[in-house]
Amino acid sequence: MLGGESWLFFKSSVFSYTTKLTLLIFSFLYTYIIANALGPEKYGLAMFVLAFVGNLVYLFGAEALGNTLVVFTPKYRSKKLFLFFAKLLFPVFLLLFLIFSFFSKEIVLLLNKGDAFIFELAAFLFLLFPFFLLFESLFKGLKSFGKVLKVSLIESFTNLSFASFFVIVLKLGPIGIILAKIISVGVALVAYLYFFQKFKLKEKEIKKSEVKTYGRNIFIVSILKKLNLQIMLFYMGLFVSNTLLGLYYIAEKLVSCAVEKPMVALSDVMLPFASERANDKKALSNMVSLNIKFSITLGLILGIVVVLIGRILLSLLFPKYAEAYWLLPFFVAVFLGTGTQFLSNAYRSINRTDMLVKASALMLFITAVIGYFIISRFSVLGLLT
Repeated sequence: MLGGESWLFFKSSVFSYTTKLTLLIFSFLYTYIIANALGPEKYGLAMFVLAFVGNLVYLFGAEALGNTLVVFTPKYRSKKLFLFFAKLLFPVFLLLFLIFSFFSKEIVLLLNKGDAFIFELAAFLFLLFPFFLLFESLFKGLKSFGKVLKVSLIESFTNLSFASFFVIVLKLGPIGIILAKIISVGVALVAYLYFFQKFKLKEKEIKKSEVKTYGRNIFIVSILKKLNLQIMLFYMGLFVSNTLLGLYYIAEKLVSCAVEKPMVALSDVMLPFASERANDKKALSNMVSLNIKFSITLGLILGIVVVLIGRILLSLLFPKYAEAYWLLPFFVAVFLGTGTQFLSNAYRSINRTDMLVKASALMLFITAVIGYFIISRFSVLGLLT
């Protein structure tokens, strides 16, 4: 029989993987319906805009504060800490919303993608998405993965339903994709608010210095990582056509569903449990080592399978995107690197985020300097090298 904590870890892993698997199914249905309805050019544009705006949400604090909540919620179970973080985020993203609303034409000229209206519409995600992520982090920190699963189901179903209606029935094109995402995130946020009101937290006294130290370092790590991705997205806008972006996102979706999701499920569950083992370095080391070995082995097996059947899948399900096949092996290699996330979680759990700062700074330098020449010359292939 499993002990109490082992059973909780197992149950949480099942919930986390079930969440990923459920989202995988909805995501695959979404991609199948929307990508085939729009075609590579329009689909590539819609996915690029969502990626660009979504990454800005992470870049400007949502990821850093969310990670901090996941680490310290198991220790303090503090509603005050959550509300404090929400108040910090609001003025930042209100400002971003206003910038995108008033300077949408300039953003289009800078990125050479889409038109002003699509960025004005996407700006509404700044008012919703950060708080959705913050709630998600809170419930993960509380090990309430069942609630995360329920809300994820609600968001995915709503997004799929409205996107299909807007694109297929109303013929709104990429605009329909953005509008559906805004509605689905709004509905999911309401669901999280409902669960939050019913959840009773027994607050403990917070060691503010500990939270500040961790939050400061993880904020730097988050900024460096997301700035790295934002620079890459900027280069994508400059040097990669919408059609090639469509092929890129389809290949990414296939490999992500098969390889990345199972690996990330384990990583998500590990962090709150690792935080409770921060003072026992041997137990933490054993947990990290076991998770890395299992994750990479599983990812490699699934990666080989998806490459072997990838051509058939594309021909049957996404005939307009058959040329994306050659990208599949590159994405498998990229997503196998997800195994290093367990090391990142270990450093986060023992409050050694300074190591992550150094690694992220190096990656940012490589992308900003070398990435420009590689992507400008090799286009999509440059993104994966």
